[in-house]
Amino acid sequence: MKLYPHGDTVPVDVVVQSLVVNGEEWNLGGYLDIGIVDTMKDLMVNFVGAVVFSIFGVIYLKNRGKGRLASSLIPKVRDSEEKQG
Repeated sequence: MKLYPHGDTVPVDVVVQSLVVNGEEWNLGGYLDIGIVDTMKDLMVNFVGAVVFSIFGVIYLKNRGKGRLASSLIPKVRDSEEKQG
């Protein structure tokens, strides 16, 4: 989209003939949207991370915080006596 000073937007179709990324030619058939591929990869990695940390959270809650791994990842607020000592 190209923005004009008047605030109007005018869509312009651009035909992609070829694309070279890091020296490798990509044949996308005239459609170019690299951002969506990268975003979907990011979302999948975030999903896997959320599942892993959710599992840690469930284990932590089931063991009432007795485990060392999950409790080491969770910050704790110290009392004023512990801060001074």
